[in-house]
Amino acid sequence: MNISAGKLWGLRRMADEAGRFKMTAVDQRPPIKNLIAERRGTAEAPYEDVCAVKALLVQELAPHSSAMLLDPHYALPAGVMDLSPAKGLILTLEDSVLERPET
Repeated sequence: MNISAGKLWGLRRMADEAGRFKMTAVDQRPPIKNLIAERRGTAEAPYEDVCAVKALLVQELAPHSSAMLLDPHYALPAGVMDLSPAKGLILTLEDSVLERPET
């Protein structure tokens, strides 16, 4: 398999010192938003509350991970400053809001 030097360097950054991928996903939105809304007794979770939970997850889990998968709406702005530049970073591209086709 041929791989460019840049891709190889990027993949190495996603792995730990032993070459193992120990990535943690903090990109889930509906499960966290639903739990917060339920606890708050509101229809929707406040943006600040979701960000606070995401920041806490990044702070607690990043030291044990070789890379973090973050969503760009909550986890990235809330937790990126707590993520070491030596860790790999992956961003979710899909939106968590799903549209159902009309029947």
